[in-house]
Amino acid sequence: MESEAATIAFVKHAAPYVPTPNVIHEWFDEDRSFLIVEHLGHSTLNDVWGSLSASQRSLAVHTVAGYCQRMATNTSHLLSSTTGKCAGEPYLDATGDELLVGPLTLEQCREALTTSSAPCPPFEQFHFYHADLGPTNIMVSEGGVVEGIIDWESAGYYPQFWIATKPSVSPGLSLCPVPPGCEEWEWRRALKSELERLGFPQARTWFIEWFQTKDEKDAEPKNDMEIQGG
Repeated sequence: MESEAATIAFVKHAAPYVPTPNVIHEWFDEDRSFLIVEHLGHSTLNDVWGSLSASQRSLAVHTVAGYCQRMATNTSHLLSSTTGKCAGEPYLDATGDELLVGPLTLEQCREALTTSSAPCPPFEQFHFYHADLGPTNIMVSEGGVVEGIIDWESAGYYPQFWIATKPSVSPGLSLCPVPPGCEEWEWRRALKSELERLGFPQARTWFIEWFQTKDEKDAEPKNDMEIQGG
C-alpha cells in the first residue's frame, strides 16, 4: 500500500505550486490507511459550484487543468506510484483486482491496455497525475478560488492520454450531490475540455471498448465498475 503522506511530500517538493494539505499524522490498519491533515480552503468546489458565476467556474477549471499540465512534466518509465509501487487506479486494472495497477513498464502497460478490438493508444512515457480530481477533492474559497487539492491516494505516473480520458469516463468525478439547477457532469466535462485544449489527448472511445473486452483475457470477468460519458 502506498503512503498518501509520501505522495503529498513528493508533490510539495516536485510541484510546490499545487496547494496541498500539511500532514499531521498517518497510520495504517491492515489494508486501510488513515490521514490527519490541516484544513484547507473554505469549502469544496462541489459545495459552491451552484453559486458560482460562469467566469468563476471557468477560473476553477483553468486553475486545476493548469496544475495537471505542470505536474505532467514529471515523468517516469513505470506506471506506478511516486515511489515505484502499485498505483491506485482501478479503471486501468486488467486483472479484475479493481484496486491497484502496476508497476508496469511501457511494454507491459501497452500489452495490458490492448485487446483484439482495442489497441492501446500511443504513448512514450508516464506522467504524474492526481487521477481523482472530482469537485469534492478541490478546496476553494467562498468565491471559488482554488486553495487546495486533497485525496492524493490515487496519484501516480500514468499514460498521457489518461489525464484527459479519466474525467470523460469516470462518474466518480461528477458533482455529487448535484447542486440545484446544475447537471452532474458539468465539472468533469469542463475539466476534460480544458485539458484537451491544453494538448492532452483523449481516448474515451478506446477506453470503453477496452473496458468492455479486457476480460477476454480472463476466463471469469470480474470487473463491474460503472462508466459514464462526459
